[in-house]
Amino acid sequence: MRRFAQVVDDLALIDLPLQGVVYSWSGGRGNQTWARLDRFLVSQGWLDTFKGAVQCRLPRPTSDHFPILLKGGGMSQGPFPFRFENMWLKVEGFKELLREWWQGGVRVGRASFRLAAKMKEMKEKIKVWNREVFGRVEVNKSSALRQIEFWDRVESGRDLSDREMDLKNEVKENFKKWVLLEETHWRQVSRELWLREGDKNTGFFHKMASAHWRNNFLDRIKINGVELVEE
Repeated sequence: MRRFAQVVDDLALIDLPLQGVVYSWSGGRGNQTWARLDRFLVSQGWLDTFKGAVQCRLPRPTSDHFPILLKGGGMSQGPFPFRFENMWLKVEGFKELLREWWQGGVRVGRASFRLAAKMKEMKEKIKVWNREVFGRVEVNKSSALRQIEFWDRVESGRDLSDREMDLKNEVKENFKKWVLLEETHWRQVSRELWLREGDKNTGFFHKMASAHWRNNFLDRIKINGVELVEE
């Protein structure tokens, strides 16, 4: 068992929690002994691909083991609500844009109406800016990494000129920027705000965000004694 536990730890495998129960086996005298023997172990990459996967226990008509079912998800989440991203505040010139958008435009009516109208307008402007200017963090990070790999290939065949070396250093700084922004995003999503930014904790933040999602996931609900499982 120690060797098995060591392999699980070396491969960084994740034990999906059972939905609603703790144990998967009972035995001994009078079935007084309960244990968690049956489980699915998955990698973080697999979990990123199948975000809706959950593990549940089935009835056991004959065996002393409860069958374990891995459900692949597929539940529609619908549109995501607007969330202000803290990483945007790290982008040069974004605060000035916010100030310009807030001060622009004239609204008439009661104070509460003007505030609501301004907030709605700000949300739409930020969404457009995020989509058309800022872009997706993971895409921009991958693009910067490909450019670094390009200059590494060129440098492996010949010496880079001063201009080319400046371009390579510029791309490397750009990559570092997107890595930091990505960490800021996952720190906010994970809600683990006690941990300092900039210490390369993106993986930890990502795992905590996935754990929060699994804890908040409902795969069934009982209404007036009727259990509903459809989407």
